[in-house]
Amino acid sequence: MCLSSNGFDLTHIYFTCRSLLKTHAQICPVSLVGQWIEEARSKLSDPGLVYPYHGQGRLRNPDILSKNSIVVTTYNVVASDAFYHSAKGGTNYCPPLEMIRWWRIIADEGHCLKESQTNIWKSCSQIVSDHKWIVTGTPLSTKVFDVKNQLAFLGIEYVNKMMQLCGTTGSGGRNYASNTVIPEHIMYLLKPIVLRHAQNQKYSGTETTLMSLPPKKERTHYIDFDDEYVKYLYCMYCTCVFVSYVSEIKTLTSLLLFFPSLVH
Repeated sequence: MCLSSNGFDLTHIYFTCRSLLKTHAQICPVSLVGQWIEEARSKLSDPGLVYPYHGQGRLRNPDILSKNSIVVTTYNVVASDAFYHSAKGGTNYCPPLEMIRWWRIIADEGHCLKESQTNIWKSCSQIVSDHKWIVTGTPLSTKVFDVKNQLAFLGIEYVNKMMQLCGTTGSGGRNYASNTVIPEHIMYLLKPIVLRHAQNQKYSGTETTLMSLPPKKERTHYIDFDDEYVKYLYCMYCTCVFVSYVSEIKTLTSLLLFFPSLVH
């Protein structure tokens, strides 16, 4: 929630005017921004409606963002707008992404939201949307309860109580013991929430798989190097051997110096 110095809700105007706009916010790591933009533009009849919102020179203007069908941004940009620029902007500042009521937010590599104490989770959770999706191939990293804060981001209510029913009476986070997990309860919890795709999964009523990949083919290609490159590789090999030899000598010398103290 963004409030002005006199207590007026700055987001009210934007939520009221833009509540019916079907504008999507795509949040992803910076390495995937280009891929999402390219893929979205290839599917839209008007590729100009895909707007990249990242980089130092980005325009923090909700009017510009709301006029596009898809806004692609990064987790770090969301956190930066909500914390760094918020501190610089004063009491009347509101992050532009929080001034729009989005139709859908898609969090790619959503396991980035597994820790609720990070600025990324806090800032992403402040963005209002009618629908929220998480896309990830690794929802669980080190423990089953990594999904807890991802579910909280989606807006699932009573997440703490649901986690307790899955096999623990702990308070949450790192207090959950892995040996207390009840798999059946976890599956019951996730089944109506998670849409899982397998490589051999088929479209309903067809024999076409969701990922129709051609069979793997392996070929061995031999490359002939010219004499100059062969000499270069030989020099590199000799250098590596020499460095390894020097390292072994240093190790042996250290042992010889340390051995007398062991004898005495």
